[in-house]
Amino acid sequence: MSEEFVIREAVIAEDAEKLATMWQESDDQWPGTWSGGTDITPQMVTEWYEREGMLNVHVVETEDGSKIVGYCSFNERQEQKGVGYIDLLNVQPDYQKKSLARRLLQNGVQNCLDRGFHLLTLGTWSGNLKAMPLYKKVGFCWVPDTSVWMLNFIPAILTLSCAQPFFSRHDWYRTYKRELKQVEDDERWEGMKVFTYHFEEDGEALTVWADRESWRITAVETDAFLAGAIADNIEPPKGIATELRWRFTNKRSEPVSIS
Repeated sequence: MSEEFVIREAVIAEDAEKLATMWQESDDQWPGTWSGGTDITPQMVTEWYEREGMLNVHVVETEDGSKIVGYCSFNERQEQKGVGYIDLLNVQPDYQKKSLARRLLQNGVQNCLDRGFHLLTLGTWSGNLKAMPLYKKVGFCWVPDTSVWMLNFIPAILTLSCAQPFFSRHDWYRTYKRELKQVEDDERWEGMKVFTYHFEEDGEALTVWADRESWRITAVETDAFLAGAIADNIEPPKGIATELRWRFTNKRSEPVSIS
């Protein structure tokens, strides 16, 4: 029988001892160790929790409630309102390869949707080889020339009105298609610096381009149409105007009204 796990919000007064055990058992997987050679106590965990002041912290607990084996803290970036941030993610080594980190990251996407955030971000290090494919599979893109800053536009994509017909029939995680390479995501579309999101299942497809300069969606292609906003100058000097061109392609034989 496969193991069952529960993802829930942390209750620090009840969870501090189990969290201390989780961090102690996860120590060696962090560069230079997590504890720095110090025994992690429930009091230390409580102090971290209260000092960090996250919007929420979710944990993964075994079904019998005896152990906490995963942790994910979520906050809003102070520099950019409406942007969520995965502050800290951990799965105890004995419980890895059970899709627990993936479920915590999907929970982070849902956190953004629940709060009306359009973007989810996280930072890691380029040597984190085992995590990079996971991050990319749940929608994170590696911003070029950073070490390693990642942006995830899935929350914005899921709220696009023109994408609702596709997602009403298809799960975004299952249908999301991309190469999972340990490289920066340095892409161009119409000369613009973008991240490309492509979803496909049962003969239906949806492609979305996110502009990594403005942190917003810039184009969408469905089976019915393509609509995009294209900047003539993607890096204008400060204070200098640039033109933005709209492109709309009707892929069906019937006329369509746009506004």
